Amino acid sequence: LAVVACGGDDDAGDGADDGSGADPSTDPAWIAQRASEVRELEFLDEVEVVTMTRAEFQAQAADNADEVDEAELQELAQTYGRLGYFPIDADLRPILASSSDWVGATYSYRTKLITVVEDSPGEAPASTKVHEHVHALQDQHFDLLAFDQVTSTSDEFLAHRAVVEGDAVLAEA
Repeated sequence: LAVVACGGDDDAGDGADDGSGADPSTDPAWIAQRASEVRELEFLDEVEVVTMTRAEFQAQAADNADEVDEAELQELAQTYGRLGYFPIDADLRPILASSSDWVGATYSYRTKLITVVEDSPGEAPASTKVHEHVHALQDQHFDLLAFDQVTSTSDEFLAHRAVVEGDAVLAEA
């Protein structure tokens, strides 16, 4: 599953003016640089960023939900079900296929791709884009797939998710 960030209304970082009158936080290079600065990590590889509409993202989510391993779905349902997000025995496939309304962007450590979801340019806040760039930095420096695979309990899984997401949330703020 992809790492997901929910977009907020704030911008990322200092929004410093470069004198051109343009908002630098709308520049993809500025966003990547800002993520690198706040995380104090350099990108080892360039990260591809694609933009798709909410409808396109929804269709992709439906396709991806069909491909998720049944054992992974059960583990997620039990883990998040115990926390009260939904019944432990919930069928997550339809939930994953239709849960795109709140997504501003995602980073996939499987495809190494950031996907920005917006129906109009600039709809996804710069803070959300910085958040996803931080996930790319984490992945390049710490291998998120391997990091998740060393968990043997749901508590370990949730602790790993908290570290990964907490780091990105602090950077986005």
